[in-house]
Amino acid sequence: DGWADRSDVVVGLEEAAIGGLSVRIQSNYVTGFDEYYFSLRPDTNTRNPWFKEFWEHRFNCTLRNENDTYMNSSLDPTETKRPPDGTPYCTGNEKLSEGYKARHQNGVYSKSDLHNGSWSSLHAQRPLWRKTWSLWCNVAYQWFFIEGTWDNGTLTVNESLVVFNGSDKTPPVSVCSMPCAQGQFKGYIETGDDLQTCCWNCYDCEEEEYLAEETKCSTCHKDYWPNANKSGCDPIPVQYNDWDNDESIAALTIAALGFFATCFVMLVFIKYNHTPVVKVRLCLIVKLFNQINCKLFSVM
Repeated sequence: DGWADRSDVVVGLEEAAIGGLSVRIQSNYVTGFDEYYFSLRPDTNTRNPWFKEFWEHRFNCTLRNENDTYMNSSLDPTETKRPPDGTPYCTGNEKLSEGYKARHQNGVYSKSDLHNGSWSSLHAQRPLWRKTWSLWCNVAYQWFFIEGTWDNGTLTVNESLVVFNGSDKTPPVSVCSMPCAQGQFKGYIETGDDLQTCCWNCYDCEEEEYLAEETKCSTCHKDYWPNANKSGCDPIPVQYNDWDNDESIAALTIAALGFFATCFVMLVFIKYNHTPVVKVRLCLIVKLFNQINCKLFSVM
């Protein structure tokens, strides 16, 4: 919460920080804190073991050894000798208040005045405006907006100010796995001995299966078949041929022709049963009788 509205923590990472929502504790301004904070020095603030590291990072310099004193006249702050890393030595007299008010006040008021300013002759000052605006566009300037408050257990959010990290105001998708489609079951991902119930792979049920549970498919019972969305099984409808069906008419026509043809052949065999040819082919009569039965059964 201490970094909620600080722009220095996102320097160089502005693109990744766009759309970030941070929380800051609402507190009153303490006048005595500035006086205490701005008076801190690396040689006197010994209770904080990280203060010297902060000082070097804040002013981009390197502190001298502890045996050196900052007020020693023999140590010239302007000397050109630098540490091995190339950073200048710290004098110890840098001020934490330097640039603090100017950076937070002048920057805000200057840009606000630029937006609120009126141009008496826009056409005449167009080159100046274009150049000035070009310079402002190249400046990395961070803005922080108060998008919501929490007061007495009530959260109030101005959703019109919420900006997500993208070109639109649509909340980004933040899930491990998307929901499975119809007819698919979840296969949870195992990591070692743990089962990740928020991450899964989707698998299709077999053709004769339905989705019994979100993690399992089951086979339908006999004479049943899965419905269209694989949510259950429906009875398989009984199929039969109607007399006015094209397939039925075609089958009856072929069976009738075969029946009459077989009957004609059998009549010929019966009429000429005394001839030698028919006598040696008596088994053909049995085959013709079977053919007549087949044609009759196809009609039935």
